[in-house]
Amino acid sequence: MPFLNLLLNKLDKSMATKLLITLILVCSFGETFIFRAKTFLSLQSGYSAPWLIILYLIGGYIKLYGWKFWKHDKTVYFSMAILSFAVFLLLGGEQSHGRVLINYSAPTMLFMGIALLNIFSKLSLNSRITQGVKLFAPLTFGVYLIHIHPFVAEYLFKDRFADIALNSSVMFIGKIIIFSLCIYLVCSIIELVRAKLFKLLKLNVLADAIAAYIQRHLKS
Repeated sequence: MPFLNLLLNKLDKSMATKLLITLILVCSFGETFIFRAKTFLSLQSGYSAPWLIILYLIGGYIKLYGWKFWKHDKTVYFSMAILSFAVFLLLGGEQSHGRVLINYSAPTMLFMGIALLNIFSKLSLNSRITQGVKLFAPLTFGVYLIHIHPFVAEYLFKDRFADIALNSSVMFIGKIIIFSLCIYLVCSIIELVRAKLFKLLKLNVLADAIAAYIQRHLKS
């Protein structure tokens, strides 16, 4: 992160914009439509450290300069969602190439994520909701990492919920929502315990000290 922050802060807005456009064109559009050999960038449909680094740079750009490439976030979000779903059906769904626009690194998913970021950044929330957001927001990245960890994804989750596909549409949707909430809450508790443990062992202080040391020497 200190190296990425240095890169973002050293570039002027013009160069940062060129970097942003290059990352999106090569790593999102290119990975989706051109580089059919998925090992070329090794983004693994968005399940990779390189893609997280790319998202960090995009997020850093938005924090520094905002997002001026479109004005209507809701229009972008819903149009990308409809396009992704239509292509999913037209290209044969999960059994064929239907996932081409719903992989995490696809431009449709990237633009939907940016639109959601802009929408939520403009929300005005009351104090009670704000407290809830402050509690769960720091845990969310941990939830993501926990639920895709091979031990959890492959040994605990794989085929565990296959039977719900046999339910009616209403039951299917209801169970998806309930199971998703349960997974989120359980993983949040695990991440909360980890954060408390790290704080108790002063590991966060150590990490911050290392990052500060790197940043000082990068600027010298």
